[in-house]
Amino acid sequence: MASLFVDIDGTELEVAEDGTVSVSGDTRAIAPPIVRRLDGSTYHVLHEGRSSVLHIEDAGDGTFRVQSRGQAATAHVQTRKERLLARYGVNADARTADGTVKAPMPGLVLRVMVEVGQEVRHGQGVLVLEAMKMENELVAPTDGRIAAVHATVGEAVGKNALLVEIEASA
Repeated sequence: MASLFVDIDGTELEVAEDGTVSVSGDTRAIAPPIVRRLDGSTYHVLHEGRSSVLHIEDAGDGTFRVQSRGQAATAHVQTRKERLLARYGVNADARTADGTVKAPMPGLVLRVMVEVGQEVRHGQGVLVLEAMKMENELVAPTDGRIAAVHATVGEAVGKNALLVEIEASA
């Protein structure tokens, strides 16, 4: 498991694999809490001698609403990759409504997984782009037939470069 980044109402925490937690750059090791699920979304947490009951509601898209002792907070959880993509304002799957796949950021084309005329399904991988030392699989935004492939393996592409065109199925 890689580090997770948790933003709780504007306070950012980085929770590392080794059990350390950084709050605004201050890193410290903490004893892991003991967590027991009481029912669907209610948990009992025992941490450093303190007992708490938390009600946690998954609001979707990595966001959780947490209530304890009459206080409420919103927590947003991201992986390192999700955080970097969000920081640079890119869409991880590079989907567009018009059947095109564009580079969400500058990068190097590692693999082209489709060819002209091939049928693809929504969400199927079409190309792998290396950017920020990560491999990013770009997927088909719709069901359809590959109309054109504008990228070649080894090619450096810029942000928003047109990579693949898909003719949507009727």
